[in-house]
Amino acid sequence: MLLSFFVGQSTISGQTERTNQLGGELACPAGIGIVMPVRGVVFEPDLDQLELDVTVCNGSEEAQQANFEVEGVPDDWRVALRPIFGPYDITSLTLPGGVSKDFRLRLTPFGREATKEFVAQLNILSSTGELLGTEEVTVQRGPTLPGLGGDILVRAQYSALRGPTTSQFAFDMAITNRTSDNVSLNLGAEVAENWTVGFTPSIGEKKLISSVTVITRGIERVTMNLTPPREAPAGNYNFLFRIGNEEFFEEVPVQVSLTGVPEIQVTTPDRRLNIAATAGKATIARIRIINTGTAEMADLDLLADAPANWEITFDPNDVSLLPVESIVEVAVSVTPPSDAVPGDYAISIRARNPLVDEAVNYRVTVSQATIWQWVGIGLLVVVLGGLGGLFLRLGRR
Repeated sequence: MLLSFFVGQSTISGQTERTNQLGGELACPAGIGIVMPVRGVVFEPDLDQLELDVTVCNGSEEAQQANFEVEGVPDDWRVALRPIFGPYDITSLTLPGGVSKDFRLRLTPFGREATKEFVAQLNILSSTGELLGTEEVTVQRGPTLPGLGGDILVRAQYSALRGPTTSQFAFDMAITNRTSDNVSLNLGAEVAENWTVGFTPSIGEKKLISSVTVITRGIERVTMNLTPPREAPAGNYNFLFRIGNEEFFEEVPVQVSLTGVPEIQVTTPDRRLNIAATAGKATIARIRIINTGTAEMADLDLLADAPANWEITFDPNDVSLLPVESIVEVAVSVTPPSDAVPGDYAISIRARNPLVDEAVNYRVTVSQATIWQWVGIGLLVVVLGGLGGLFLRLGRR
């Protein structure tokens, strides 16, 4: 079997290029070379085709031309050279000097009775037929896995998923029926306490189902949807997808890794949200930060939104770590400016990091310092005394 291509300046999109003139990742020979890292593979019975990585490199300084030849592939298998991305076979390409490109060699059997084992040999030939390089790979068809009549296969597309507690985790299952009859199978699962499980078709209407019928030589796909309880702590949880009938039973293990939900509450020890402060003097208030989520919190910054010229400090200045269900108390020093007008003001104390941002809002009632109160009283007495003297003088006249 012969596939011809030309190695010069590439016109194929989606390929991987690697320049190796100055000692790159791949050591190219002086001319055209071929590298296929996989030398032996077992072709599983439920797969419809096999793709192997192939790298062609040009170690020379000039564009090269060559042919690609595959020997040893039986007539009941199809072979094609494919790009990494793109739904087409390659019949020609170009490759400049000092560059390598990655491809896929696709092998497809014609039915389950195709040849079970063979050795495929890949040859690089010059335009004149000279052999420039060769690679070999041994291909074997694996045995049929156990099942009803030895011909039912159940597989999970992904066996492990990760996410926060608020997520729903969907495991897609492919059920292949290689028997000569239609097969009805019941669906079930073994789940952790308080988790919710449901089954839906992977394609089409998302209605809940409890069984599935797979036609002969057909494939059905169902999705197992797992929902954790809101209070589930972070960690790894193992489950079993179960499917079967009177003659067949299979369990597929899957795992969910919960990262937890980041959530905090900022409040006060006594639930009071008002502060009495004196202009120019520090008043100490206290806040509590509570981790109400299911994941530990780290690197919480403490910030204040306050009127201009107010001084707000914290002790401690930040919270480096707050485990689940733990509480930290922070002292907040509030100092209004000395010339603050008596009255009510609003300030906001925030605790935040990239995951959370929570605040508590205070009403601060500001009064003047005692000495200024006495000064005010003295000024009032002087004014009143002056007015009294003025009335007495005017009365005598």
